Amino acid sequence: MNQVEQILSKYREFGEYLQTIDLNELRQNYTRQELTEFRKQLYGVELRSIAYEVVQMIDEMKKEEYPELLGVHHYPILRKIDFLSEDEKKKLDDFLPAIRPNNYVTGLWRVAGSEKSNQIEQFLIDNNVVEEKHFALCPNCWDEHISSSLTNKQREQLEAILADGEDEDRYEKLAGILLYGCGECHEEFDFDELNQLQYKTVLKLIMERDTSLDDV
Repeated sequence: MNQVEQILSKYREFGEYLQTIDLNELRQNYTRQELTEFRKQLYGVELRSIAYEVVQMIDEMKKEEYPELLGVHHYPILRKIDFLSEDEKKKLDDFLPAIRPNNYVTGLWRVAGSEKSNQIEQFLIDNNVVEEKHFALCPNCWDEHISSSLTNKQREQLEAILADGEDEDRYEKLAGILLYGCGECHEEFDFDELNQLQYKTVLKLIMERDTSLDDV
């Protein structure tokens, strides 16, 4: 029996023993105080997680075999950034995969501080990693969204409608984009008098990460 087989045999043996334990018998035969002491003793026993240690070891071996895993590899486009250090680029490359595509990107300040977050955002926009989405805000409280998410083009179209007071279909066009009132401050809007809005802009992740090294 080789080493791997021996470890598996002992693991299975212990696992099978644990399956035979009837907790109802413990409940019937011991007091709560005795079981409390038993729990403390159990927590005092150090059990190695061989499975976890093997996973860590495999990861180390993988990085030795594929050293590119130690650098930027989820989003290779990030290698082009010239205003971040290599460590910061790696941090950004590790940050983005935690966000699913089509979800919003927040917390970029954690990568390199708030002073660089605007530069990072612009780089991601320019390189089609993320896209801007806009929400029109209530003109009264400037807090509640009064539209669904708008692309840059849709925002431009909305602003053109707002600016054109002579458009006979203006009311119907605005009604197809904006809510009639605010759910936060309960203000109702007169579309005939509405000519300017403020927006909340967010970033949505649209680029899939590179998975070519996932299964090496």
